Amino acid sequence: MAMTRSEMDRRIDEHFGYEANDDVEGVLATLAPDAEHDIVGWPSGPTRGRSRTSGSTSARSLASCRKAEMATAARAERPNQKRRTRKDLLLAAARLLQQGKRPSLEEVAEAALVSRATAYRYFPGVEPLLVEAAEKSR
Repeated sequence: MAMTRSEMDRRIDEHFGYEANDDVEGVLATLAPDAEHDIVGWPSGPTRGRSRTSGSTSARSLASCRKAEMATAARAERPNQKRRTRKDLLLAAARLLQQGKRPSLEEVAEAALVSRATAYRYFPGVEPLLVEAAEKSR
């Protein structure tokens, strides 16, 4: 059964939200049971299905991949870019709110000229982003 674009977008949003919160079970629940999953750093390459993927998506693999290596590198190498990206997300959200819109995280990311994945690296969901944008625009 094929997914609609909005269903797929919702699933991707859920997936990134679970990743941002280190929720391994949530991440696994968002994976399609029959799709091929390419897990970064998994020694055997792409896997097929949730059961073959679950061993690779442990709390340790999520933590080591995203938190320890990537976060450390990003902090050490690009602090100014991180500040600008966060600021761009907040300004885009504030602009959309001022226009009377209730934007999704994808809409804010698009307005800020970043990917949805990048937006999730800064905010776990649209609510915290909108709250902070509203507070800063006062």
